[in-house]
Amino acid sequence: DGGIYEKNINLAIAKVVQRELEKQGVKVYMTRTTDVTTTLASRANLANNINADLFVSVHNNAMPNKSTVNGTEVLYPSSTVVKNGISAYSLATKLQKTVSSLAGTYDKGIINRNNLYVLNHTNMPAVIVEVAYMTNSGDLSKLKDNEFLEKAGKAIAQGILESF
Repeated sequence: DGGIYEKNINLAIAKVVQRELEKQGVKVYMTRTTDVTTTLASRANLANNINADLFVSVHNNAMPNKSTVNGTEVLYPSSTVVKNGISAYSLATKLQKTVSSLAGTYDKGIINRNNLYVLNHTNMPAVIVEVAYMTNSGDLSKLKDNEFLEKAGKAIAQGILESF
């Protein structure tokens, strides 16, 4: 839509998450900080090599031919990995609650997904936050608003902090 790219929205939100977590003294590793392509394997490998406590991937959704579908959902694997008392399920549950309530998106719930590379190749609790739907006009207008991106990033950071 009019030059709006998911990769740019994702990075803008992720940078807010980084800033908010670092304000609280959390060490944050980003898989990218500029517009570069990183492979799924390199993302999982980075998290594993630094022995990260959590892996949180920020994305936005699309549902072609179903423009009424909207809202936030968090994807998590069936993994039984628990680190610092946090499981992927508990992290997904917390992030779903904070993002949908603080960013004001429709709460689509958490979804178990075992076929996604980064959720299956990380050695720590891992989730993918799908903030909103780019194929929904209401969600897309939010994603074009810097104030919304700020809210979404702060909500993800808060969910991570509350998980600890």
